[in-house]
Amino acid sequence: MFRVARLVPVPDATGQNVQWKAFSVFTNLDDLKGFPERIGSLRDRQLSRGKWEKARQEEIKFEDIDPTVLIIGAGHCGLQMAARLKMLGVQHLVIERNQRVGDNWRNRYDALSLHSPVYHVHMPYIPLTNAQVCLAAQAAKR
Repeated sequence: MFRVARLVPVPDATGQNVQWKAFSVFTNLDDLKGFPERIGSLRDRQLSRGKWEKARQEEIKFEDIDPTVLIIGAGHCGLQMAARLKMLGVQHLVIERNQRVGDNWRNRYDALSLHSPVYHVHMPYIPLTNAQVCLAAQAAKR
């Protein structure tokens, strides 16, 4: 794992004491031993027609198991992490302070417009189409 962080002094309300807070700028996990990504030949090949919703409801109850990972925030990065952990078979729980996933965007912007190269911000396991790449390129030219 590779991590870049920044330590910032944060004074208390009186200004007399300082607490140091760490802000993670970049984190990259290359491998999670014992949890191969379930893609390609490792993909679940069982048909689940009509059974997906029931399986999902059971999965989110956490009745028989506790989540191994807690993801705070269902924004872009939280959703990316959740998708990756799901494909690695790691039990996880995503919590979000807003009522719905995506409310961070809905409450802040009139429209969803990304300011980063499209290849950096696309969601895992959702293929990027040529139309999306072309639209991103056109937007970058403006």
